Amino acid sequence: MPGIEIHGIFSHMANADSGDMEYCSRQLERFLSFTARLEEKMVAISEKSGKGMKIPLKHIANSATTLIMPEARLDMVRPGIVLYGQYPSPWLADRGCGVDLREAMTLKARIVNLLRVGPGARVSYGGTFETRRDTVIATLPVGYADGIPRSLSNRGEVLLKGRRVPMIGNICMDQMMIDVTGIPDVSLEDEVVILGRQAEECIRVDDVATLAGTIGYEILTNISERVPRVYINEEF
Repeated sequence: MPGIEIHGIFSHMANADSGDMEYCSRQLERFLSFTARLEEKMVAISEKSGKGMKIPLKHIANSATTLIMPEARLDMVRPGIVLYGQYPSPWLADRGCGVDLREAMTLKARIVNLLRVGPGARVSYGGTFETRRDTVIATLPVGYADGIPRSLSNRGEVLLKGRRVPMIGNICMDQMMIDVTGIPDVSLEDEVVILGRQAEECIRVDDVATLAGTIGYEILTNISERVPRVYINEEF
């Protein structure tokens, strides 16, 4: 077809993050076999069409494939989640792959309210958390409409002053509550890290995903557009 110019051809590895290397090898073999046959056809018609005989770009390597299958890197690669400093799966994180990934994104909020209550106070919708002692509750202006999984209610943690503190009560659309009892000198506007590193502690995306019963991709992509993005150039 004279109106068609081929710039490249690609496929996508379906199981590279699962550790099924036999399947990945078969998939790569089929892709290369197909492109070779296609180029043979192109050679046959090249004299008639006047077009080139080779496909300029072949690519199949996603993040996982780029890390563990050098033979699949071909003409270019398509890294995705590794650009955020996250491994595509816990299996790859355990493997290490010789790459020291560092979190490229931090999700932060500031305390907008502090409330001191006694034992027996119920927190948030449904009263699913009840205090058993004198408690200091901090409110953060972020919720499931911003991408915080509601399934983290009464289960998740955040970082305040370099220490882990628990999420308490059901996560609301626009707000969430944390128990800051025992953290000294807590004040309004104190910075809280929901995803990322603070001091020596880190809330990793994979850990949050495991707790929420999902994958890291969903945690990252669910952070909604209303959350401001601030881009910082930082040398590691």
